[in-house]
Amino acid sequence: MRATVKPLLVVRFLAWWRSIPRRRKVWIGVFVASVVFFGSTVAFQGNQWLHSGLPWPDAYHSSLALDGFGHPHVALGTVDLRYETFSGAVWSSDLVDEGISVDSISTRLDSVGHVHIAYGARNFSRGYVTSDVNVKYATNAGGRWATSYIAYGASSPSIAVDSKGRIHLAYVSTGDFYDRNVSYRVLSGGIWSPRITLPGGGFEIGPITLDSSDHAYIPIGRMFPGYATNNHGSWEVVWLDSQMGTQSIPSLVVGSHEDLHMSYTAWSPSEKTRVLRYATNEAGSWTYSSVDRLENTNVDLAVIAQGPSGQLQIMYNDFRAAPDYSISTLKHAVQTQGGWSVSVISSNAVLQNPASFAIGPGNKAHVIYVQESQGSRSVVYATKGLDAFILATFLMENAFVLAVEVIVVGGALRKALHGRRGRPRVALRGKADH
Repeated sequence: MRATVKPLLVVRFLAWWRSIPRRRKVWIGVFVASVVFFGSTVAFQGNQWLHSGLPWPDAYHSSLALDGFGHPHVALGTVDLRYETFSGAVWSSDLVDEGISVDSISTRLDSVGHVHIAYGARNFSRGYVTSDVNVKYATNAGGRWATSYIAYGASSPSIAVDSKGRIHLAYVSTGDFYDRNVSYRVLSGGIWSPRITLPGGGFEIGPITLDSSDHAYIPIGRMFPGYATNNHGSWEVVWLDSQMGTQSIPSLVVGSHEDLHMSYTAWSPSEKTRVLRYATNEAGSWTYSSVDRLENTNVDLAVIAQGPSGQLQIMYNDFRAAPDYSISTLKHAVQTQGGWSVSVISSNAVLQNPASFAIGPGNKAHVIYVQESQGSRSVVYATKGLDAFILATFLMENAFVLAVEVIVVGGALRKALHGRRGRPRVALRGKADH
């Protein structure tokens, strides 16, 4: 039975094809060729970085969270704090907080899609921004945006939501540069827990992350990269890679087997250069490796994230020296079986916030960065490949192009065939014998 199905289908198709008028065959061929060409364009775009400008060109501080479908949710602002979502064609915007100067932002979504934002906020006094910075918290869990002060004289907040819907918040209490400390609080049942001061101090912290048991891990940058955790009940700080001098805020993720992965930049005495470093305890003890050699000795940023398949990716800044200043380059490293694959996302671009990089379904990377061009700055959202929203937008925007392709190619073929049919045949005759 199987041996007769395919030949029968072929015979039926050939019979159907012979019954179609020649002009209709031309248009069918044109349509199929155009769809193939257009589809190859979509496939090509699926492997490229797609860049979309955000509505607020002057919003340098931003934070990114992804929902279960991989759609971006963005909190951003300089003056005032706004919340943006992407429909696939346009960005929609909510005003969250106003009358402040935004310092830094961290955004997370809970299991039912409510948004939670922690941000540093400076106040205005007589038209000027004050030097003090405070940590605030905003959420739309109650149906509309509500904001509140969490800590005064604090900055660099980082937020996470655990499996029970509790909000974990870490931030740096400001003061003397060499006497800063990291604080930690939990929001449960509408009440914030008392502030806990973590041991070890710390200049800056990276994004807080949770393991499967809701234990917290907070990356800390001081003389060396490290992290604070309460996975054994009480808080402890672990310092890593003591042979290197860290030069960026470290970033950390917890793997599916409770293994840890960290990225940061540091000065390598042996290589006499700045490097992007990767550290992990996946094998049972901490191991270290250099992913990329970096050019200049600027303060920079390297953020690690893990996709659903377990693939690790790092988004980081590199700076190359120029005659008068350093020029930033946004780079992307993806873990492969043989090591790391490094590529450039955009020149004259910089990652401003450790919370501006995330990985969604299909290991699709999403990032928000600041693009500099001819003295001006703009905020850009970029994603690697086409998701359903972007694909729909791409098809709508290019429907006209597809229609023109069909008309132009079809017209050319029709003209060529018409000319061939109208051309008189030349009969070859032998010369007559005389």
